[in-house]
Amino acid sequence: MKQITIASFHDFHDIVVDCPPMSIFRGVRKKNYLLIPKVGRLQNYSRELEKGMLARFKVHAAPYVERDLNDWQWLVVAQHHGLSTRLLDWSTNALVALFFAVEKAFEGDSAVYAFKTNKGAINDTFRLSPFEVDGIYRFHPRNITPRLAAQSASFTVQDWPQMDIGGKAITKIVIPLNLRQQLKNVLYRYGVHRGSLFPDLDGQAQMIEWLYENYTADPEKPEPYTLKPQKHLQTDTGDQDNQRNSEENPGIPDGNSEDKKL
Repeated sequence: MKQITIASFHDFHDIVVDCPPMSIFRGVRKKNYLLIPKVGRLQNYSRELEKGMLARFKVHAAPYVERDLNDWQWLVVAQHHGLSTRLLDWSTNALVALFFAVEKAFEGDSAVYAFKTNKGAINDTFRLSPFEVDGIYRFHPRNITPRLAAQSASFTVQDWPQMDIGGKAITKIVIPLNLRQQLKNVLYRYGVHRGSLFPDLDGQAQMIEWLYENYTADPEKPEPYTLKPQKHLQTDTGDQDNQRNSEENPGIPDGNSEDKKL
């Protein structure tokens, strides 16, 4: 696995634009986090335990789900609501991954993993069950929730969830501690924040709270700018020609007249 430490947002941009078009990205708060799905981190993990958790989730979630789902779709919904599954969260948008790397306070370096690939992804109609896959697949589901669409969500799924994904296709982009807050401010200016990535009332509330905690100016009470009048030098332009023609022929409307018919 290649590792690169950046010193600016421009460094991050340069790495991302060199990635193949089908690449996906994952942000982690601690740079030492491994690429292991949440269910694979359970100390008592077994495939029977994993299947049992999903089966129980289906029973308890049934009143809140309005349509039939297959196992791929159930895994996405379960992952979305915090259940440990064999799916590992990624995004096709590198800025989204960068946000999740720097969002929460942490006194250490963070990282964004870039999975460089030109291979296509399976979807939620794949012929095999998610518990029958052999190897590592990129999984791109339909956007069955607004949050999936907002976060440009993608996943990886693998046959053995306790295994760390690595290899030459992965690049770790290390984000130094002293750069984390600066990058979060830059991302806000690009429209990447809690309010845009979590399109619900909770997301809006968290974004507003962060905004007021980190900016001294009240965005609801903007202060007017004081502009000094400037003298404009006349130049030979089409507008001046129109003005001249209007003065010499007052009965003919100029090019900027509201009476001009189309």
